Amino acid sequence: MKKVLFAVSLMLLSVFANASSNSNPGFIYGQVPTAAQWNSYFTSKLDYNAGAQDTIPYWDASGNILNALVSGDCTASANVFTCSATNATNITTTNDLATNATYYPVFQTATGGTNPLKTDSTGLTYNPSTGVFFAEVFSGAGTSLTGTAASLTVGTATNATSATSATSVAGGTQWGVLYQSASGTTASTAAGTTSYVLTSNATSAPTWQVGVPSSTALNVIGYTAGVASGGSAVDIWTGTGNVVQMTGTGTTTGFAAAPAAGAQRQIITTGACLFTASSNLIIEGIPSGTTITLAANATVHVVAITTTQFKMTYSLSGTFTATGTGFTANPTATASYKVENGWCKLTIPQNVLTGTSNAVTFTITGLPASIVPTSTKFLALTTATNNGTIIEVAVFFLSGVMTLGTGLGNGAWTASGTKLLAGSEFTYSLN
Repeated sequence: MKKVLFAVSLMLLSVFANASSNSNPGFIYGQVPTAAQWNSYFTSKLDYNAGAQDTIPYWDASGNILNALVSGDCTASANVFTCSATNATNITTTNDLATNATYYPVFQTATGGTNPLKTDSTGLTYNPSTGVFFAEVFSGAGTSLTGTAASLTVGTATNATSATSATSVAGGTQWGVLYQSASGTTASTAAGTTSYVLTSNATSAPTWQVGVPSSTALNVIGYTAGVASGGSAVDIWTGTGNVVQMTGTGTTTGFAAAPAAGAQRQIITTGACLFTASSNLIIEGIPSGTTITLAANATVHVVAITTTQFKMTYSLSGTFTATGTGFTANPTATASYKVENGWCKLTIPQNVLTGTSNAVTFTITGLPASIVPTSTKFLALTTATNNGTIIEVAVFFLSGVMTLGTGLGNGAWTASGTKLLAGSEFTYSLN
């Protein structure tokens, strides 16, 4: 019996010796502890706390047995505990710049506290390789966005209530105007045309129609100076209004294309410019192929029948010094004229062209080219005095010279005595 008790005492001594590094139970050598003593000892040890929930014991580097609170679900495999945390304040991340794959940024349902993490597989994605961050809708001012000049694309907006500024809209036509082709659908018109305005009949897409623009106006009051005459495409349409100053003495055979049929221009000439009538430049009163000569301050009215065919009317008036020839001292008179669409009205004052005759001819010179007919033309019979005798004389143009002949033809004058043109008005065609 003594041998048995001695063996038990040695065993307990060995156990207590292993535990003595943490605490001393206060047992006496050879003492057999009771159940109460045994439980009291182990209950009070730091490395065994029967009252702590969700803890497991472990050994530290010094061989002490300590407690650890377990958070989450733990599994054991090959003597290794692995625990997953329900709530974690830090996680391990990896810098990924190259993977060409779709990733899903995480978000939670509240601004703080412990909440489940969520993703959106279709509305919020990121690709590390391309750097593309996709979100279905962006809401915000965008005033701090940078690097967007070349790469920002404005897509389709289902609803847009206001925009402080918008620099571009994808899908529009250059120089076109946006409009709603259907409810919730935006479309663009074709590029506009100079001098056209946008019109709509409220049942179909708006269209460009001839209107009243500002710079290349059809009939807007304004003045454009310095348009050179001469050529087949004189541009009288580009300017600030419907009145154009034409300079030079060139021959104009046509105009540049008009902005639209019905466009009009008023031209004021600064010199003796010329116009040649043709099928595309119809000059009222002038046959096709005939060239007319205008003078300074002549007015020309041009109407576009089509954009390439034009109807032209014109008028000019003025005075000149008419000189009688065939006298010892050639007399002069201030004559006046008015030309309108190929017809001229010439007025020579009465009893001014008079003097002593020294030739059998009587001509009048000094006429401007704009009132000289293009062919030989009889004007009228008028009254004159030949060496004191009142006679009837014929007035006509011969080789471009205004000639007076006695009688009904080109009769001779007396080369002495008084020669006088009583004066008259002459109306004649320039063709």
